[in-house]
Amino acid sequence: MSVGFNYLVLRSDSASLIQQGKPVTVIRDGEVADKALRKLHISASEMDHAIRSQHGDDISEIDHAELTPSGKLVLTLKPEEQSATKADIAELVEQLSQMRALLVPRQ
Repeated sequence: MSVGFNYLVLRSDSASLIQQGKPVTVIRDGEVADKALRKLHISASEMDHAIRSQHGDDISEIDHAELTPSGKLVLTLKPEEQSATKADIAELVEQLSQMRALLVPRQ
């Protein structure tokens, strides 16, 4: 039966949804989805603690947050709150090198 049920879950979106559930959006554009939190029986302070435990400073920094069926909180920061990538830093180093070349007199 287990093999049959697993096959059904793999082949059917409806069966997969019933077995696994679906994620619930709890923050949109820095605003808490109060109705979703009430439905999940999660307080605002619990949500704040979950964000801070994932190194977020404030709910206003979050673009989107979902609570997955497995209980994980998946956060997406707003673009302006995201850390610089190695590519961002490499681009800045290149720009600084170009500026230095313009400012430092050639000998």
